[in-house]
Amino acid sequence: MVCDLTGGGTPTPTPSPSPTPSPSPSPPSDLVQPTVSITDPLNGSTVSRNNTVTISANASDNVGVTKVEFRVNGNLQCTDTTVPYTCAWKVPGKPNAPYTIEAKAYDAAGNYATVNVNVKSSS
Repeated sequence: MVCDLTGGGTPTPTPSPSPTPSPSPSPPSDLVQPTVSITDPLNGSTVSRNNTVTISANASDNVGVTKVEFRVNGNLQCTDTTVPYTCAWKVPGKPNAPYTIEAKAYDAAGNYATVNVNVKSSS
Protein backbone atom coordinates (compact mmCIF):
# COMPACT_ATOMS: atom_id res chain seq x y z
CA MET A 1 0.00 0.00 0.00
CA VAL A 2 1.27 3.45 -0.95
CA CYS A 3 0.51 6.40 1.33
CA ASP A 4 0.28 9.99 0.12
CA LEU A 5 2.22 12.05 2.72
CA THR A 6 1.85 15.42 0.95
CA GLY A 7 -1.64 16.04 2.25
CA GLY A 8 -3.30 15.73 -1.10
CA GLY A 9 -2.72 14.60 -4.57
CA THR A 10 -1.78 18.04 -5.98
CA PRO A 11 1.89 18.98 -5.98
CA THR A 12 2.78 22.34 -4.43
CA PRO A 13 4.11 24.75 -7.08
CA THR A 14 7.62 26.02 -6.58
CA PRO A 15 7.71 29.81 -6.74
CA SER A 16 9.79 31.12 -9.59
CA PRO A 17 12.42 33.70 -8.72
CA SER A 18 11.21 37.25 -9.19
CA PRO A 19 13.04 39.22 -11.80
CA THR A 20 15.76 41.48 -10.47
CA PRO A 21 14.70 45.09 -10.95
CA SER A 22 17.10 47.06 -13.07
CA PRO A 23 18.55 50.06 -11.29
CA SER A 24 16.95 53.33 -12.19
CA PRO A 25 19.25 55.60 -14.12
CA SER A 26 21.16 58.14 -12.07
CA PRO A 27 20.05 61.69 -12.46
CA PRO A 28 22.31 63.66 -14.75
CA SER A 29 25.18 65.35 -13.01
CA ASP A 30 24.87 69.08 -12.47
CA LEU A 31 27.79 70.49 -14.38
CA VAL A 32 26.50 74.07 -14.62
CA GLN A 33 28.28 76.50 -12.34
CA PRO A 34 26.35 79.30 -10.68
CA THR A 35 26.69 82.94 -11.66
CA VAL A 36 27.55 85.65 -9.15
CA SER A 37 28.05 89.40 -9.18
CA ILE A 38 28.87 91.92 -6.48
CA THR A 39 26.34 94.76 -6.54
CA ASP A 40 27.77 96.79 -3.66
CA PRO A 41 30.35 98.21 -3.25
CA LEU A 42 31.12 98.82 -6.88
CA ASN A 43 34.52 98.09 -8.41
CA GLY A 44 36.88 101.05 -7.98
CA SER A 45 34.84 102.71 -5.25
CA THR A 46 36.08 104.15 -1.98
CA VAL A 47 34.81 102.72 1.30
CA SER A 48 34.79 104.69 4.53
CA ARG A 49 37.42 103.45 6.92
CA ASN A 50 36.39 102.53 10.46
CA ASN A 51 32.82 101.99 9.21
CA THR A 52 30.76 98.91 8.46
CA VAL A 53 30.04 98.36 4.76
CA THR A 54 27.38 95.93 3.55
CA ILE A 55 28.74 93.80 0.74
CA SER A 56 25.87 92.64 -1.50
CA ALA A 57 25.86 89.99 -4.20
CA ASN A 58 23.43 88.48 -6.69
CA ALA A 59 23.80 84.76 -7.36
CA SER A 60 21.80 82.26 -9.41
CA ASP A 61 22.07 78.68 -10.62
CA ASN A 62 20.09 76.30 -12.84
CA VAL A 63 19.32 74.12 -9.78
CA GLY A 64 19.87 76.50 -6.86
CA VAL A 65 22.51 78.40 -4.93
CA THR A 66 23.35 76.85 -1.56
CA LYS A 67 25.63 79.58 -0.20
CA VAL A 68 27.69 82.64 -1.01
CA GLU A 69 31.00 83.22 0.75
CA PHE A 70 32.44 86.71 1.09
CA ARG A 71 36.20 87.27 1.40
CA VAL A 72 38.24 90.43 1.79
CA ASN A 73 41.89 90.13 0.75
CA GLY A 74 41.46 86.34 0.85
CA ASN A 75 40.08 86.22 4.41
CA LEU A 76 36.60 84.75 4.88
CA GLN A 77 34.30 87.41 6.37
CA CYS A 78 30.83 85.86 6.05
CA THR A 79 28.81 83.03 4.55
CA ASP A 80 25.17 83.67 3.59
CA THR A 81 22.70 80.95 2.59
CA THR A 82 19.63 83.07 1.85
CA VAL A 83 18.66 85.78 -0.60
CA PRO A 84 19.60 88.61 -0.47
CA TYR A 85 23.25 87.56 -0.12
CA THR A 86 24.99 90.12 2.08
CA CYS A 87 27.88 90.51 4.48
CA ALA A 88 28.63 93.27 6.99
CA TRP A 89 32.34 94.14 6.77
CA LYS A 90 34.09 96.45 9.23
CA VAL A 91 36.58 98.43 7.12
CA PRO A 92 39.93 98.78 8.91
CA GLY A 93 41.24 102.23 9.81
CA LYS A 94 44.25 102.36 7.50
CA PRO A 95 43.81 105.25 5.00
CA ASN A 96 43.97 104.61 1.23
CA ALA A 97 44.37 100.87 1.74
CA PRO A 98 43.46 98.61 -1.20
CA TYR A 99 41.03 95.73 -0.68
CA THR A 100 39.92 92.91 -2.95
CA ILE A 101 36.39 91.75 -2.17
CA GLU A 102 35.40 88.32 -3.47
CA ALA A 103 32.00 86.66 -3.61
CA LYS A 104 31.97 82.90 -4.24
CA ALA A 105 28.63 81.21 -4.99
CA TYR A 106 28.12 77.42 -4.63
CA ASP A 107 25.42 75.03 -5.79
CA ALA A 108 24.47 71.66 -4.24
CA ALA A 109 26.73 69.74 -6.66
CA GLY A 110 29.78 71.70 -5.46
CA ASN A 111 30.06 73.84 -8.57
CA TYR A 112 31.10 77.40 -7.83
CA ALA A 113 31.82 80.75 -9.40
CA THR A 114 33.72 83.75 -8.08
CA VAL A 115 33.82 87.44 -8.78
CA ASN A 116 36.10 90.16 -7.40
CA VAL A 117 35.91 93.90 -7.02
CA ASN A 118 38.68 96.21 -5.87
CA VAL A 119 38.03 99.08 -3.49
CA LYS A 120 40.16 101.34 -1.32
CA SER A 121 39.60 102.92 2.03
CA SER A 122 39.06 106.64 2.37
CA SER A 123 41.96 108.93 3.18
